[in-house]
Amino acid sequence: MLTILLDQAAIEEALTNYIGETTLGVDLSKKEVSIKLTAGRSGHGHRAEVTIASCDSDAEDESESDAEKSLLPAADENEAEEPVVGPFD
Repeated sequence: MLTILLDQAAIEEALTNYIGETTLGVDLSKKEVSIKLTAGRSGHGHRAEVTIASCDSDAEDESESDAEKSLLPAADENEAEEPVVGPFD
């Protein structure tokens, strides 16, 4: 049996690397990545909330940064948006 223990810093680094260019291809240069880890109760499990914000003052005025846009699925103009449902805390 192999047991691997990861502290919060290692988990945050791994998530940043996963989101970054190595896996998902999001350019994190000039971006601030904030990760909030939450341990849920019962069947809610653990969750990581990742926020990517631009460090560039000009980009703060945009409604969505390039990183946020790349994480969103492409919208089909003919489809109506479905409401987001699920267990939220």
